[in-house]
Amino acid sequence: MPISQNTTFAGPEAESKGQRIRGRSIARLLAADFRETGLEVSELECWRDAGWIFTVRSDTSTLEVIVLADHVDESRWILQISPSYRPGFLTRWFGRTASATPQKVFQAAVRCHETLATHGYLEFQWCWDDFAQGEQCSPEPPRPA
Repeated sequence: MPISQNTTFAGPEAESKGQRIRGRSIARLLAADFRETGLEVSELECWRDAGWIFTVRSDTSTLEVIVLADHVDESRWILQISPSYRPGFLTRWFGRTASATPQKVFQAAVRCHETLATHGYLEFQWCWDDFAQGEQCSPEPPRPA
């Protein structure tokens, strides 16, 4: 079962130029868009001194959204959308499930894609559960299998 939607995309960052941890304005843009739909969105937090993370909660799911700069190509960005809780083998056996279904992850990916494209970001490469680069990727978020 697929877990996370991942993408790389291109475009300039509106702010954070010259800061040590880039991508904050992109994460703010996405968080604000989720808030506008009435979802509960956490404050942005620094993610592993490399990017930004926030959670999105609805009545039925909780997702994590992570934004960071591609350190090889400064004009590219990396985005991951995943359930905030993913049970291990033993907890799955006892009935625990992920905090978001693949369909909810897909819906959030579509929302992020639309928001980013509207703000001029392009060259998207989307895939499930892998670094989004190469022939296995698609220009739009793929549906869960």
